[in-house]
Amino acid sequence: MRTARVAKLLLSFFCLLSFPAYVSAQQKPQIEPDAANWDALIPKIKTLLKQVCIVDDSDMTVADDSDVTADGTPLALVECRMGAYMDAKALIVLKKGEPALAKFRDGHGKPIDQDFIDGASVMHGAATILLPAEHAVVQLYWNAEEDREPTLADCAGTAYIWNRRSKTFDIDPKRSPGLVERECRRQFKDQ
Repeated sequence: MRTARVAKLLLSFFCLLSFPAYVSAQQKPQIEPDAANWDALIPKIKTLLKQVCIVDDSDMTVADDSDVTADGTPLALVECRMGAYMDAKALIVLKKGEPALAKFRDGHGKPIDQDFIDGASVMHGAATILLPAEHAVVQLYWNAEEDREPTLADCAGTAYIWNRRSKTFDIDPKRSPGLVERECRRQFKDQ
């Protein structure tokens, strides 16, 4: 009887000691993205973006390097001058230390080109927004009719969600519309 009691106590003690290890094993590890020196990579990024940006004397900057993927993939939203009130933007990832364009897919899984712009005039505008909590990139655009300012009703867009398996940003027919609507409301919250 005393042996059974000691065995139960030992088993209880072992379970108590093992519980913290079990809990930590069940939690997903948060992977910190490698710290990338994006500013040092600007010359290589300029070469990569020759088709999108006027690279001769254009200003090219890293607009945002938020951790959108949450899986350690270094990513930056780079912008360069396109015209009087618009900037071209591109999502750049690092692959083996080298900058590359992030890949995007439509709602059917087919590859599509990046086509991000940012800026506004009186009647037209666009915004590219990184949403780290949703692992998403949203492109908004709005066009007002002549002689009036744009409103929430003029806003539309596309949201791309990070796909950890394929390492692509994909249109998710279920989640994308809600993210676009939310970001349009934020864009025009004062109206």
